[in-house]
Amino acid sequence: MKGEIAFEPEGPVRAGEWSSWRFVYTAKSEVPAGGGIDILFPFSSYYPIASWSIPQTEEPLLEGYTTVESDGEVELEVEALPKEIGRLGMIYHALSVEVRKDLKPGERIVVTYGDRRKGGVGARVCLVAYGTFFAILEAIEDLKNRWRYKEDILKKHSLRYIERNSDHILRVAIVGGEAKGINIAHPKVIRPGEEFRLRLRLLDAFMNEASTPDDLQVRLLVEGRENIFRKVSLKGGYAEVGDIHLDEEGVYRIFCIDGSGKVSGRSEVVVTEDKKFNYFWGEIHPHTEISDGIGTPDEHYRYARDVALLDFGAIADHNYSIEENPGTWEEITRSTKEHDQPGRFVALFGMEVATSTVCNIGDDGHFNVYSHKRFPFLPSNLEGDFDAVLEWIKENELIAVPHHTLYSGMGMDFGRYPKDAFHLFEVFSSHGCSE
Repeated sequence: MKGEIAFEPEGPVRAGEWSSWRFVYTAKSEVPAGGGIDILFPFSSYYPIASWSIPQTEEPLLEGYTTVESDGEVELEVEALPKEIGRLGMIYHALSVEVRKDLKPGERIVVTYGDRRKGGVGARVCLVAYGTFFAILEAIEDLKNRWRYKEDILKKHSLRYIERNSDHILRVAIVGGEAKGINIAHPKVIRPGEEFRLRLRLLDAFMNEASTPDDLQVRLLVEGRENIFRKVSLKGGYAEVGDIHLDEEGVYRIFCIDGSGKVSGRSEVVVTEDKKFNYFWGEIHPHTEISDGIGTPDEHYRYARDVALLDFGAIADHNYSIEENPGTWEEITRSTKEHDQPGRFVALFGMEVATSTVCNIGDDGHFNVYSHKRFPFLPSNLEGDFDAVLEWIKENELIAVPHHTLYSGMGMDFGRYPKDAFHLFEVFSSHGCSE
């Protein structure tokens, strides 16, 4: 970049917090009249919990009111980018600052986001405690060309054409708020008299890992069993409790509550019966910022394993997005391997595959592939050749699951899916019912 950008005040912000912040751009070289900067704010109707307040400049008392000041002469313009530019992932609202007079080296542009100086409510942080970044685009010479440049970057998928670790990206650390609930993880089916363990995690109001308090004393109770009562200390917001057993067959729930009665949790049902198999919970179709989602692979796995307390998980970023971001397949597979923890969490290697170009889905649609071992990335020369993709699935012994089979514009011809390659079909997703 030709300038430096800072986010003030420094330090992490809290998920869901209302406040005011400043973006301070300091020119390192002259910015001529007609140039300027764009600040892109993360927003998504597809992932509403990942959205920050939309910046606006007209109503000082309303959410997202934003002002600009400078050592030079500037004009502020706000434009919301059309949804199709961001596709299914994050949509970015652009705050455009045009310089009317040359900005000299050392001079600053100060954008106050959520300006409260006229009594407004400020701006709100997204509800997810990870995965937020703002993009800073510069138009040092010609404002007219900036819009074409910006659309070229955004029109295919989010911000993946900006290097994720470049100085155009301003990452803001987000932490969870105060404890409001307790996540309780446990085996779903237990034989009568069999000992089992619980895992407890403090959560904030938005299901993030709570940042306060650091230690909480809670009571542990089992519904209908007065003789099972424990006091547990959640140091660092987490605890494991062992030596619990239920002697009689039945259906139970486990409760945790602190002394004030303000922080509590209720488990899913625990079934006690003599059964050979058990049930396990996992999430195997999240997308990261590498494609059309939010967060890094490490952030996704840490949340799945240590906060949601799932039994298994995977990352299923789009193959075409991974291909356009060199090194990201290695990043995903490294993170998968590092977060696999036998006996606690199974991390599967995964990917979402498009059998034709992203803009021309065709009858073969999308499907996800998974494996317990690292598999080679789908060669780009196979994309569009469905038979070759099927051979790739078989050679690597992958579990293949067709995705959004009845989704508008992305249906598929079931007759082309051989049974020896596809053993499962998606029944329901956020795209709707495909049953």
